[in-house]
Amino acid sequence: MKVNNPYAAKRTVTASGEGVNDNRRIAMAGSNEALINKDGMFNASNTRELMQAVATLQKHFQQGNIKRQDPVEAAAIRAEREKIVAEAKNDPSGEGFKVVGEVVGDMVWETMGREAFGRNLLQVKTLKPNEDGKIRLRKKDVVAWFMTQDTHTTASVTRQNFIYPPEYYLQALVLAEDAEIDRSGGDFLDEKYNDALEALLVQEDRIVRSLLKDAAQTVNDVYYFNVLTPSIFSALRLAVAEWGIPVLNCLLAFNLWDDIIAATEFGTWFSPIEKHELVLEGNLGAILGVNLITDAFRHENLKVLERGEIYMVGAPNTLGAILQRKELTTKAVDKYFEGRPQRGWYFQAIQSTTIANAKAVSFGQKV
Repeated sequence: MKVNNPYAAKRTVTASGEGVNDNRRIAMAGSNEALINKDGMFNASNTRELMQAVATLQKHFQQGNIKRQDPVEAAAIRAEREKIVAEAKNDPSGEGFKVVGEVVGDMVWETMGREAFGRNLLQVKTLKPNEDGKIRLRKKDVVAWFMTQDTHTTASVTRQNFIYPPEYYLQALVLAEDAEIDRSGGDFLDEKYNDALEALLVQEDRIVRSLLKDAAQTVNDVYYFNVLTPSIFSALRLAVAEWGIPVLNCLLAFNLWDDIIAATEFGTWFSPIEKHELVLEGNLGAILGVNLITDAFRHENLKVLERGEIYMVGAPNTLGAILQRKELTTKAVDKYFEGRPQRGWYFQAIQSTTIANAKAVSFGQKV
């Protein structure tokens, strides 16, 4: 049994549910002008103001002045959530509770695909049944010769190079007491969605961050700095690019954004994103053609980056991959057999993650 996902449409609204477009309650720093115009774009007349607008948006988000919701369909969405929860509570067969788990599971998987670092930085491949989980590491090992007379040519003996990353379970068990379920409404789905998202998205991103940090220190130099300057940014980028690897993405902690705003040269290099909805998904724009990605617009319990961290990474096909043995599944469970009045869901995915090429990542840390 499938139902329409009551989370599917989301836009930005104020804490009280008002739209943020052309809303002066969400204002530019030091001004009464609305931060976002009627078309959903930042009200900024130049690149410098646009960079400052991103910082202002993050402060409003952090302070709880804005949130993600659909202002037009909010009532209908809440009614759908409450209907699903009510059916689950009154369904002795357990089918309704299974549907709630499917709704939560679908949304968690959708959000992870859109916002998880690994799924934006690495290749993602779903393995076929009985397929080996391996990544081919391409090496340029063929040599050509220039000769002025008839002579023997040395053969280039080539071999396929594969990495077999270990597989792991990505899993979460979310439980609630029957009394809590019986007195809950549509908010119950919100709570369980956030619980599952925290358990799964954060764990996957922690794995990716750990692998990136370890790999960055094996080949390329680590850069420590007091202020993120254009020269440091360029050096981190060059550390990857000098291996002939295209540098597409930069993962950075948001406290470095103040350094970027302060440096005039960054302003001349910056290619902005003017639509605030894209910024709220962690896309800050680009510098020197490198996309800037952050977790600043996640809730506190979903953040994984440490303050002052910056990672420069190559194109996904040069960096590594997530191999999916089993995509996320959700199973309704209970603890009745243990004499405990609890029901919930077990989430499980089987996958492996690897950074196959350490040359494709560099790391810097503000001290």
